[in-house]
Amino acid sequence: MVFVAMALSLTMACGSGETEPTPVPTPLPKATATPVPPTPMPAPTPTPAIPTPTPRGVVGVPPSVANSVGSVGIHPDELLLKSSDAMSQVGSFHFDVSGTFSVSTGQSSIEVPLSYVGDVQTPDKSHGLISLSVVVFALEMEIITIGAVTYTTNPESGAWEISEGGGLGIPNLADFSLGGKPPLSNARFLDKKNRDGVDVYKLAGTAQFGTLDAAGQESEATIWIGVDDLLLREITVQADVALDAMGLPVGDMGLGGTGTIGLSIKLSDFGKPVTIEAPTIP
Repeated sequence: MVFVAMALSLTMACGSGETEPTPVPTPLPKATATPVPPTPMPAPTPTPAIPTPTPRGVVGVPPSVANSVGSVGIHPDELLLKSSDAMSQVGSFHFDVSGTFSVSTGQSSIEVPLSYVGDVQTPDKSHGLISLSVVVFALEMEIITIGAVTYTTNPESGAWEISEGGGLGIPNLADFSLGGKPPLSNARFLDKKNRDGVDVYKLAGTAQFGTLDAAGQESEATIWIGVDDLLLREITVQADVALDAMGLPVGDMGLGGTGTIGLSIKLSDFGKPVTIEAPTIP
Protein backbone atom coordinates (compact mmCIF):
# COMPACT_ATOMS: atom_id res chain seq x y z
CA MET A 1 0.00 0.00 0.00
CA VAL A 2 2.79 2.29 0.92
CA PHE A 3 4.46 1.72 -2.56
CA VAL A 4 1.20 2.40 -4.32
CA ALA A 5 0.72 5.62 -2.51
CA MET A 6 4.27 6.80 -3.27
CA ALA A 7 3.92 5.97 -6.96
CA LEU A 8 0.65 7.77 -7.15
CA SER A 9 2.07 10.85 -5.53
CA LEU A 10 5.04 10.89 -7.99
CA THR A 11 2.68 10.56 -10.92
CA MET A 12 0.59 13.44 -9.82
CA ALA A 13 3.62 15.55 -9.17
CA CYS A 14 4.98 14.92 -12.72
CA GLY A 15 1.65 15.46 -14.51
CA SER A 16 0.88 18.74 -12.83
CA GLY A 17 4.21 20.53 -13.90
CA GLU A 18 4.23 22.75 -17.14
CA THR A 19 7.25 22.92 -19.54
CA GLU A 20 8.87 26.44 -19.64
CA PRO A 21 8.80 27.81 -23.22
CA THR A 22 12.12 28.51 -25.02
CA PRO A 23 12.46 32.25 -25.67
CA VAL A 24 12.54 33.29 -29.41
CA PRO A 25 15.12 36.00 -30.16
CA THR A 26 13.70 39.22 -31.64
CA PRO A 27 15.31 39.92 -35.07
CA LEU A 28 17.26 43.13 -35.26
CA PRO A 29 16.31 45.59 -38.06
CA LYS A 30 18.55 45.44 -41.13
CA ALA A 31 20.77 48.41 -41.71
CA THR A 32 19.76 50.54 -44.70
CA ALA A 33 22.73 51.21 -47.07
CA THR A 34 23.31 54.88 -47.78
CA PRO A 35 24.14 55.38 -51.54
CA VAL A 36 27.49 57.08 -52.10
CA PRO A 37 27.67 59.10 -55.38
CA PRO A 38 30.75 58.33 -57.58
CA THR A 39 33.48 60.87 -57.54
CA PRO A 40 33.62 62.48 -61.04
CA MET A 41 36.96 62.41 -62.89
CA PRO A 42 38.28 65.86 -63.61
CA ALA A 43 37.93 66.82 -67.32
CA PRO A 44 41.18 67.74 -69.06
CA THR A 45 41.60 71.40 -69.75
CA PRO A 46 41.72 71.90 -73.56
CA THR A 47 44.83 73.58 -74.89
CA PRO A 48 43.90 76.21 -77.47
CA ALA A 49 45.51 75.56 -80.88
CA ILE A 50 47.48 78.39 -82.36
CA PRO A 51 46.21 78.99 -85.92
CA THR A 52 48.82 78.72 -88.67
CA PRO A 53 48.79 81.84 -90.77
CA THR A 54 48.05 81.31 -94.49
CA PRO A 55 50.92 82.60 -96.59
CA ARG A 56 49.91 85.49 -98.78
CA GLY A 57 51.13 85.82 -102.32
CA VAL A 58 52.83 88.93 -103.54
CA VAL A 59 50.46 90.91 -105.69
CA GLY A 60 51.71 91.83 -109.13
CA VAL A 61 54.60 89.34 -109.26
CA PRO A 62 54.44 86.80 -112.14
CA PRO A 63 55.04 83.09 -111.42
CA SER A 64 58.72 82.22 -111.16
CA VAL A 65 60.53 79.09 -112.27
CA ALA A 66 60.22 77.80 -108.71
CA ASN A 67 56.45 78.23 -108.90
CA SER A 68 56.31 76.36 -112.19
CA VAL A 69 58.29 73.50 -110.67
CA GLY A 70 55.76 73.33 -107.85
CA SER A 71 52.90 73.31 -110.34
CA VAL A 72 54.08 70.39 -112.48
CA GLY A 73 56.60 68.74 -110.14
CA ILE A 74 59.44 69.08 -112.66
CA HIS A 75 61.65 71.86 -114.04
CA PRO A 76 60.72 72.92 -117.61
CA ASP A 77 64.18 72.03 -118.95
CA GLU A 78 63.99 68.54 -117.44
CA LEU A 79 60.46 68.10 -118.79
CA LEU A 80 61.66 69.01 -122.29
CA LEU A 81 64.55 66.53 -122.11
CA LYS A 82 62.24 63.73 -120.99
CA SER A 83 59.82 64.61 -123.79
CA SER A 84 62.64 64.60 -126.35
CA ASP A 85 63.70 61.15 -125.14
CA ALA A 86 60.11 59.87 -125.35
CA MET A 87 59.77 61.19 -128.92
CA SER A 88 62.95 59.34 -129.96
CA GLN A 89 61.33 56.02 -129.06
CA VAL A 90 57.97 56.26 -130.86
CA GLY A 91 59.24 54.88 -134.18
CA SER A 92 56.88 56.98 -136.29
CA PHE A 93 54.17 59.63 -136.17
CA HIS A 94 51.81 61.63 -138.38
CA PHE A 95 52.04 65.41 -138.80
CA ASP A 96 49.55 68.03 -139.93
CA VAL A 97 50.99 71.50 -140.52
CA SER A 98 48.78 74.47 -141.32
CA GLY A 99 49.68 78.11 -141.57
CA THR A 100 49.52 81.37 -143.44
CA PHE A 101 52.14 83.48 -145.20
CA SER A 102 51.62 87.20 -144.84
CA VAL A 103 53.49 88.94 -147.66
CA SER A 104 53.49 92.63 -148.50
CA THR A 105 53.68 93.50 -152.19
CA GLY A 106 53.76 97.22 -152.87
CA GLN A 107 50.65 98.82 -151.44
CA SER A 108 48.85 95.57 -150.65
CA SER A 109 49.28 92.57 -148.37
CA ILE A 110 48.65 89.00 -149.44
CA GLU A 111 47.90 86.05 -147.20
CA VAL A 112 48.84 82.66 -148.62
CA PRO A 113 47.37 79.55 -146.94
CA LEU A 114 49.81 76.66 -146.47
CA SER A 115 49.20 72.99 -145.73
CA TYR A 116 51.79 70.27 -145.18
CA VAL A 117 50.58 66.78 -144.24
CA GLY A 118 52.58 63.58 -143.96
CA ASP A 119 54.46 61.09 -141.80
CA VAL A 120 57.79 60.64 -140.06
CA GLN A 121 59.78 57.43 -139.73
CA THR A 122 62.36 57.90 -137.02
CA PRO A 123 65.08 58.84 -136.77
CA ASP A 124 65.47 60.98 -139.92
CA LYS A 125 62.86 60.25 -142.60
CA SER A 126 59.77 62.27 -143.53
CA HIS A 127 57.31 62.24 -146.42
CA GLY A 128 54.59 64.80 -146.98
CA LEU A 129 52.51 66.81 -149.43
CA ILE A 130 52.74 70.60 -149.31
CA SER A 131 50.06 72.87 -150.78
CA LEU A 132 50.07 76.64 -151.37
CA SER A 133 47.43 78.75 -153.07
CA VAL A 134 47.24 82.37 -154.17
CA VAL A 135 43.89 83.41 -155.59
CA VAL A 136 43.56 81.10 -158.62
CA PHE A 137 47.14 79.83 -158.60
CA ALA A 138 47.80 76.62 -156.65
CA LEU A 139 51.02 74.77 -155.96
CA GLU A 140 51.32 71.18 -154.77
CA MET A 141 54.48 69.13 -154.38
CA GLU A 142 55.61 66.04 -152.53
CA ILE A 143 58.61 66.24 -150.24
CA ILE A 144 60.75 63.36 -148.97
CA THR A 145 63.60 64.06 -146.60
CA ILE A 146 66.07 61.33 -145.65
CA GLY A 147 68.92 62.51 -143.49
CA ALA A 148 70.37 65.64 -145.07
CA VAL A 149 68.91 64.98 -148.55
CA THR A 150 65.57 66.44 -149.62
CA TYR A 151 63.65 65.22 -152.67
CA THR A 152 60.75 67.14 -154.23
CA THR A 153 58.41 66.59 -157.14
CA ASN A 154 58.53 69.07 -159.98
CA PRO A 155 55.28 71.11 -159.84
CA GLU A 156 54.92 70.92 -163.64
CA SER A 157 56.10 67.41 -164.56
CA GLY A 158 55.59 65.60 -161.27
CA ALA A 159 59.03 63.96 -161.60
CA TRP A 160 61.20 63.56 -158.52
CA GLU A 161 64.21 65.86 -158.13
CA ILE A 162 66.84 66.47 -155.49
CA SER A 163 66.26 69.87 -153.95
CA GLU A 164 69.27 72.03 -154.78
CA GLY A 165 68.77 74.19 -151.73
CA GLY A 166 68.54 71.23 -149.38
CA GLY A 167 65.76 71.79 -146.84
CA LEU A 168 62.80 73.95 -147.72
CA GLY A 169 62.94 76.26 -144.75
CA ILE A 170 59.92 74.57 -143.21
CA PRO A 171 60.97 72.70 -140.05
CA ASN A 172 61.92 69.09 -140.75
CA LEU A 173 59.40 67.25 -138.61
CA ALA A 174 61.82 64.32 -138.20
CA ASP A 175 63.99 66.60 -136.04
CA PHE A 176 61.44 66.25 -133.26
CA SER A 177 62.37 62.57 -132.90
CA LEU A 178 66.15 62.91 -132.65
CA GLY A 179 66.26 62.83 -128.85
CA GLY A 180 68.47 64.94 -126.61
CA LYS A 181 67.51 68.09 -128.51
CA PRO A 182 64.65 69.96 -126.81
CA PRO A 183 62.54 72.11 -129.16
CA LEU A 184 62.71 75.11 -126.81
CA SER A 185 65.31 77.03 -124.85
CA ASN A 186 64.60 79.50 -122.05
CA ALA A 187 61.40 77.53 -121.53
CA ARG A 188 58.74 78.56 -119.06
CA PHE A 189 55.66 76.69 -117.88
CA LEU A 190 52.35 78.31 -118.82
CA ASP A 191 49.53 75.92 -118.01
CA LYS A 192 48.30 72.38 -117.51
CA LYS A 193 44.94 71.54 -119.07
CA ASN A 194 42.98 69.13 -121.25
CA ARG A 195 43.38 69.73 -124.96
CA ASP A 196 41.61 67.62 -127.59
CA GLY A 197 40.89 64.98 -124.95
CA VAL A 198 44.50 64.75 -123.72
CA ASP A 199 45.96 66.26 -120.53
CA VAL A 200 48.92 68.39 -121.61
CA TYR A 201 51.56 70.75 -120.28
CA LYS A 202 51.82 74.07 -122.13
CA LEU A 203 55.24 75.69 -122.35
CA ALA A 204 56.71 78.63 -124.26
CA GLY A 205 60.24 79.64 -125.13
CA THR A 206 62.71 80.27 -127.93
CA ALA A 207 62.31 77.87 -130.86
CA GLN A 208 65.23 75.49 -131.32
CA PHE A 209 64.19 73.93 -134.63
CA GLY A 210 64.57 75.04 -138.24
CA THR A 211 62.23 77.97 -138.73
CA LEU A 212 61.73 80.40 -141.57
CA ASP A 213 63.72 83.25 -140.07
CA ALA A 214 64.81 85.84 -142.62
CA ALA A 215 67.80 87.11 -140.68
CA GLY A 216 68.42 84.33 -138.19
CA GLN A 217 66.61 86.11 -135.37
CA GLU A 218 65.04 84.15 -132.55
CA SER A 219 61.41 83.08 -132.79
CA GLU A 220 58.96 82.49 -129.97
CA ALA A 221 57.23 79.10 -129.96
CA THR A 222 54.57 77.44 -127.82
CA ILE A 223 54.36 73.67 -127.37
CA TRP A 224 52.01 71.18 -125.74
CA ILE A 225 53.38 67.96 -124.17
CA GLY A 226 51.27 64.99 -123.03
CA VAL A 227 51.15 64.65 -119.25
CA ASP A 228 51.03 60.84 -119.25
CA ASP A 229 53.34 59.92 -122.15
CA LEU A 230 55.43 63.15 -122.46
CA LEU A 231 54.98 63.08 -126.25
CA LEU A 232 54.99 66.33 -128.21
CA ARG A 233 51.42 67.02 -129.33
CA GLU A 234 51.44 70.46 -130.90
CA ILE A 235 53.76 73.35 -131.75
CA THR A 236 52.89 76.88 -132.80
CA VAL A 237 55.50 79.33 -134.06
CA GLN A 238 55.60 82.64 -135.87
CA ALA A 239 58.68 83.75 -137.77
CA ASP A 240 59.90 86.18 -140.37
CA VAL A 241 60.19 84.65 -143.81
CA ALA A 242 62.79 84.93 -146.56
CA LEU A 243 60.67 83.61 -149.41
CA ASP A 244 63.54 83.46 -151.89
CA ALA A 245 65.52 81.20 -149.53
CA MET A 246 62.73 78.73 -148.85
CA GLY A 247 63.39 76.44 -151.78
CA LEU A 248 59.75 76.58 -152.86
CA PRO A 249 58.94 77.86 -156.37
CA VAL A 250 56.95 80.78 -154.98
CA GLY A 251 58.43 83.08 -157.62
CA ASP A 252 56.07 81.46 -160.11
CA MET A 253 53.24 82.73 -157.93
CA GLY A 254 54.54 86.29 -158.04
CA LEU A 255 55.84 86.16 -154.47
CA GLY A 256 59.24 87.27 -153.25
CA GLY A 257 61.07 89.27 -150.63
CA THR A 258 60.22 88.78 -146.98
CA GLY A 259 57.10 88.25 -144.96
CA THR A 260 55.76 86.52 -141.90
CA ILE A 261 54.54 82.98 -141.45
CA GLY A 262 52.54 81.46 -138.63
CA LEU A 263 52.55 77.68 -138.31
CA SER A 264 50.53 75.21 -136.28
CA ILE A 265 52.10 71.73 -136.19
CA LYS A 266 50.03 68.86 -134.79
CA LEU A 267 51.48 65.40 -134.18
CA SER A 268 49.48 62.16 -133.81
CA ASP A 269 49.38 58.42 -134.63
CA PHE A 270 52.51 57.70 -132.60
CA GLY A 271 53.95 54.27 -133.39
CA LYS A 272 51.72 53.64 -136.42
CA PRO A 273 53.76 51.59 -138.94
CA VAL A 274 55.28 53.80 -141.67
CA THR A 275 57.84 53.01 -144.39
CA ILE A 276 59.61 55.85 -146.20
CA GLU A 277 62.10 55.19 -149.01
CA ALA A 278 64.12 57.45 -151.29
CA PRO A 279 62.34 58.03 -154.62
CA THR A 280 63.73 57.04 -157.98
CA ILE A 281 65.39 59.97 -159.74
CA PRO A 282 64.95 59.93 -163.56
